[in-house]
Parts: sequence; C-alpha cells; structure tokens
Amino acid sequence: MFNNKEIVLDFVKREGPVLPIQVAKKTNSNTMFAGAILSELIAHKLIKISHAKIGGSPIYYVNGQEEKLSILYDHLPGKEKEAFVLLKNNKVLLDESQEPAIRFALSQIKDFSVSFFVNIKNTNIKAWKWHLISEEEAIQIVKNLFKEQIIGVKENPLEQKIEKSEKEIQKPLEIKKPKEKSWFFENVYSFLEKNKVSVLNEEIIRKNKEINLTAKIHSSLGELIYLIKATDKKSLNEKDIIYAFNHGNLKKMPVILLSRGKLSRKAEKYINENLKGYLTFKTLE
Repeated sequence: MFNNKEIVLDFVKREGPVLPIQVAKKTNSNTMFAGAILSELIAHKLIKISHAKIGGSPIYYVNGQEEKLSILYDHLPGKEKEAFVLLKNNKVLLDESQEPAIRFALSQIKDFSVSFFVNIKNTNIKAWKWHLISEEEAIQIVKNLFKEQIIGVKENPLEQKIEKSEKEIQKPLEIKKPKEKSWFFENVYSFLEKNKVSVLNEEIIRKNKEINLTAKIHSSLGELIYLIKATDKKSLNEKDIIYAFNHGNLKKMPVILLSRGKLSRKAEKYINENLKGYLTFKTLE
C-alpha cells in the first residue's frame, strides 16, 4: 500500500488532474482500490479533490494544477457555464449586481469561484473572485470599481450631475392614485412610498385586485430592478407563488410579492427550498 501511495502521488503530480479510473489503470487495480488510496492522500493533505464531477466522479490534483481544472467546464450545467465564463472574463463580480440565477450558480462552481467581502464606507460588500487571482488583487479591483462609481461622484459633483441629466434614459413613473381609493391600492402605494421604491412601469392585471410594477430599488451597490407583484388575495398557495415567479422569470427579474394574505405552509416551504433569492414575500398591513 505504501508503494502504491507513492506511485499514485507521483502520478497525480505528473499527470493531474486525474480520474480514479486512470489511477486504477496505473496501479493495475480497480476503482475502489484507487479511491481508497486517493482518499488517504486527501486525508494527509497531499492532494486535492474537485467539487464538480466528470461522469459522476471528481478529479484529483495537487497545488499548482488549478489552471487545468478548466477541463470541468464542459461538464457543468448551463447556468454554471454562464457564471464560469462571466467570472473568468471579469475576474471579480459583485454579488448584488448579478441576477439571482447567476448568484446561485457562482455559489455552486466552488472550484472556480471564491466569495469574499470588502468593507466600503462601513458596508460589507460581497463579491466573487476567479480562483486563480489573489484575494489582494480581487479586493483592489472592487475598491477601484467603487472609487470610479462612488468617490468619482464626490470629486466632480457638477460634472456628474450634468452627465446624469444628459444621459438619463428612464425616469421613475409618477403613480397617480385612482379616484376609487380601494384598500388594496392605498396600501400598495403606501408600501412603495415607505420603502422609497421608484416605479418605472405599472400594469393593472385585475382592477383593485392585482397589479404588476417594474420597480427600481436603491441598494448599497446601486439600483436594482425588480418585478413587484401585488395581489389582494386573502391566502396564497404554491400555485400563487409559481404564478408570481413565472411572471418575473419571463421578464428576467427577481420578484417581490406583496399581499395582505398569508402564505400557506406549503407555499412558505416552497419559497425557502426553491426560490430563495428569486422571490421575496412581503405582507401589506
């Protein structure tokens, strides 16, 4: 066994990343025996194992072979491939600037994506870095980004103000309350005003019962676009949740669902298990 461990370690150093089947061939054994040797080498921190898999099996490698992990790309699911390319090209991605599906995908491609935080103006900003760059370089990229977007505004307030007015494309929509001031609409408007939400577009689905709003919400990382679906239902089930999510999915926006009603236990469970980051439920009081 000792000799086999030395043979396998040397093989991984020379040929890695490798699959268990390759190790089995090298040692004239089966994959179970090869797996046992690889597991022992991992336990002694002599080799590493990937999170992603090829044909159901992870690959094994040593320090210095991280760049070769790109062979896993072809075996990633579609959205994870998209996140892989996005992160590789940009080196660093701000978490809140990504659509929910990409944020989730970034958390799954652990071989390539590393999360970290940068303190900007007493706010911890979450970001993702490409695995081959150092955290120091990644932090500097984030700071430079915020220096351009935030500090630059302070240094040239007049210039920025003029530029903004000239390039302004979409102005917030002024919502006019209907003459028939139903409880439902009054509470939707109050919620928007209280939370300083800027509405870009509104679509009445059912008069005094259901409305869709494309809204701009301010955050520490800038302005985020959401679909706000407000409904006057007294209770909401799984079908209502999926219905709201599908509206946002068609518009490629995360959803905030507003209702005076309560979620059923199954609906609440469905959101927690399947739609975290994609749909948020808020109660209208």
